[in-house]
Amino acid sequence: MQKLLLLLGLAAGLAGCVSTQEIPLSMNTYQLEVSGTGRFGAGAVPQATLRRAAELTLEKGFTHFILGGATMQTAHTYAGQASVVPIIATTRSNSVTVRMYRPGENANALDARTILDTYGK
Repeated sequence: MQKLLLLLGLAAGLAGCVSTQEIPLSMNTYQLEVSGTGRFGAGAVPQATLRRAAELTLEKGFTHFILGGATMQTAHTYAGQASVVPIIATTRSNSVTVRMYRPGENANALDARTILDTYGK
């Protein structure tokens, strides 16, 4: 029974999910909040941020984007104990401003389609 509890606790600590929230600031600018919990969810936040910025850019009718004003926070929280092993939950969150452009408007902007081809859809 103790081994089962230990395995369940480890699985809960390693598992994770990523959530996003978009806040419109103007027609071509959004504040993007991406949070992940668990070992795999927290580790996926930087890539998920870039991928969601590319998706949002295309959804809004633009083709390119620049990220600005990025902040990242990481927290480790005691989430319980399995037998004698403490379970520590990791949470990571990104907050970034996404400014979107059409072709030729900004030579330094990232191509949203290239980002999605690179990091998955």
